[in-house]
Amino acid sequence: MTIIREERIGGQRLILGDSAEVIPMLDKFDLCLTEAPRGFQQAIAVTRTEGGQLFVPDGGDLVTNLAPLRVVEQAIASAQKSIIWGGDLYELPLLFWLVWDRQSFRPRASRCDLAWTNIAEPTHSFNLNSGYRDGLALPVALWRWCLARQPGAVTVLDPFMGEGAALAACVRQGKHGTGIEIDPDAFDAACERVQAAVTA
Repeated sequence: MTIIREERIGGQRLILGDSAEVIPMLDKFDLCLTEAPRGFQQAIAVTRTEGGQLFVPDGGDLVTNLAPLRVVEQAIASAQKSIIWGGDLYELPLLFWLVWDRQSFRPRASRCDLAWTNIAEPTHSFNLNSGYRDGLALPVALWRWCLARQPGAVTVLDPFMGEGAALAACVRQGKHGTGIEIDPDAFDAACERVQAAVTA
């Protein structure tokens, strides 16, 4: 599959393709900043299963459609530093964490999200109630907060780009982002979002 399509918008490089195939073709980055893909379905049990599924307590959500661990590890290896939102769902070495406190109290909804990071610093919390709903991309303000914590990072990889929120934040922070997305519709939405960030 490799690179199916590529767009360059405002210093950002957007690639339509499979991260597992594209990452080895790229140079090393200063920072890997991403949200590991995950879907949610209703669940009843509390067990980890083969195939990348994690059950949470009775009446909660089943986390599905996780990216393979090997691809997440490949993304981490492609950068000097990494921040992986949803990294708590993987068996990664226990290092350091960032926390997004959603400041919301909806029934059955997580109050916070965790990001795994290999950046040696105390745990920090980002507090924002943005009206975020489960299943939607993380808010651009969260991505900007992550980037601001790494002022020396000039080149940024988002291997699971989705609709381009991290690259839109790169535009605003003056970083050179590279995003990879396998879904054509999400890729098109990312191109539009990055273009909107450039012209804003």
